[in-house]
Amino acid sequence: MLCSEFNNYFYMRIEEIKVLGKTGRVRVTLDDGTVFPLYKGELNRYHLMEGDELSEDAYNHIVEETLLERAKNRAAYLLQKSDRTESNLRQKLKEGYYPDNVIDRTISMLKEYGYVDDLEYAKSYIRTYEASKSRKVISMKLMEKGVKKETIEEAFESEYHTDETEIIKNLLEKRHYSKETADRKEREKTIRYLLGRGFSYDSFSDYI
Repeated sequence: MLCSEFNNYFYMRIEEIKVLGKTGRVRVTLDDGTVFPLYKGELNRYHLMEGDELSEDAYNHIVEETLLERAKNRAAYLLQKSDRTESNLRQKLKEGYYPDNVIDRTISMLKEYGYVDDLEYAKSYIRTYEASKSRKVISMKLMEKGVKKETIEEAFESEYHTDETEIIKNLLEKRHYSKETADRKEREKTIRYLLGRGFSYDSFSDYI
């Protein structure tokens, strides 16, 4: 970290100020790797220029006055469009160049008020897909969304009450599949379909 210290105050050098397209936004990069987004007008208000030094107090002032509120508004907008896991929301804010300390505080506030809850997200996801996907696939999809394994297991214990045999029978019925009349091509296509939904061959072999 190439910051200097004078009279117990830390100063960080502004390494780069990059314009982000035609939005009027810029990305400020400090010499310790910290990045944060501002608008061009705010650069003038905070008197920021490449090569200048930014004190820790000045940075904290920018965080409190501008970045926190903006990150909360961005998160609220994302959550209005759809429910999101903590991991997904963190990634979205990271893509917006919000610094880690701002993201942490934003997520903490959202969790405190129940706007972000991975357990409830997992329960809802299970309820939505338990009739059409295997437990294995649902678990895999939730892990891809950043939900922790123990949270997924807790959600399954609470919400998953479906017999996978019945799921398979229902899926075959929707496809109008008949074991007695299906030819080889249809049978192979159906096997691929069920395997693609995460069911093991042993779980459906008696029905195809």
